[in-house]
Amino acid sequence: VSQRPTPSPRMQQARIEQDAHDVRCQVEQDIGRGKDQAGGLHNGDVALGDAVDQQLAEAGIDTIIDLGRLATPLTSTPHLIATPIVDDADMILVMIEATLRDVAGAHTMVEGLAEQMNLAGAHQRLGLLVHRGGAARGVAEFTDKEITSALQLPVCGSIVHDPVAAAQLSDGVGQRFDKSRLARSLSKVAGVLVDVIGRRRADSK
Repeated sequence: VSQRPTPSPRMQQARIEQDAHDVRCQVEQDIGRGKDQAGGLHNGDVALGDAVDQQLAEAGIDTIIDLGRLATPLTSTPHLIATPIVDDADMILVMIEATLRDVAGAHTMVEGLAEQMNLAGAHQRLGLLVHRGGAARGVAEFTDKEITSALQLPVCGSIVHDPVAAAQLSDGVGQRFDKSRLARSLSKVAGVLVDVIGRRRADSK
């Protein structure tokens, strides 16, 4: 009886990357069909949501969407994030620095986002992700407890300040990323999120 050899970590990673590439290509085709058939960007957005939800889930790929900077809400009923994302996301995290400037500056925006999530019945899926880069610049930083008290949202994790590893991740230069402090902090955050999401799903059954 012959046995298939166990793929090396490098081969396994290559297969994962190829699967992700194939899914992205299929999603782009679906978006194009959605725009052509419905004739509008809004319908293309709907096609994107449906394609991502179905195809990435089937491929076993977790998806992280960077929404960029959120504008300060100017209305009493803020709409800072597209409704399908609010409805479907397992977690929505606001990333901030732990400094006085960032915590104070995020207050109004976080309040508006929390209101939108409350209206959707999804406040329990909103949290904070803290980048701790202030100390490297000689700027005092708040603790997680202090940030939660100020913004009334839980801190779900912290990302260390590691510009060398960040350069390796974005540009492919320098040290091995998987051995870096940044990689370890990201892995820790991922573990916390998996645990939180898993408990919430179990409680909802």
